[in-house]
Amino acid sequence: MECIVKEQSASIGRACRVIHLQRSLWYYRSSKDDSAIIGKLSSLAERFPTRGFDKYYAIIRIEGNKWARSRVLRVYREMNLCRRRRHKKRLPSRIKEPLQKQLLPNQSYSMDFISDSLVSGHKLRIFKVVDDCTLESLAVWCDYTITGRKVTEIPEHIIAERGRPNQIGVDNEPEFTGKVFSE
Repeated sequence: MECIVKEQSASIGRACRVIHLQRSLWYYRSSKDDSAIIGKLSSLAERFPTRGFDKYYAIIRIEGNKWARSRVLRVYREMNLCRRRRHKKRLPSRIKEPLQKQLLPNQSYSMDFISDSLVSGHKLRIFKVVDDCTLESLAVWCDYTITGRKVTEIPEHIIAERGRPNQIGVDNEPEFTGKVFSE
């Protein structure tokens, strides 16, 4: 717009008519002062760097500020805070013990998941329980999804048949860290 007025030496009224813009929009200057919102969002971004807009807005409302959600969201986006990433949830560290060769069967079992996909794109999950001494597969279960409840049922059937082992080795798969498995 400014280039039309300067280069073509056209009046502002004529330039507005050419690009179908109202003259009041040409002269409009925002009178809103967003410095308070900017300051508040900056302090929240420093205190809670991995949180998003909803958490920031909830804190702003709890503190008693009555700014409109759309206004705070506009400033949030202008500040480019919407690029935040959540940090990966860290599992608690545990004592690492070297694996020992088992001399007798039914003393130690290992449980693990294997994944594969079909030609149709469906993902298959295979749950496997192995005796560490004989390397015998005690159970193999294949399904599209294997719940934590199923992960607990299969070892219970093996224990009922063969007796309880001294230890069961697992890794940090989501099925092994869930509530149902840990109970």
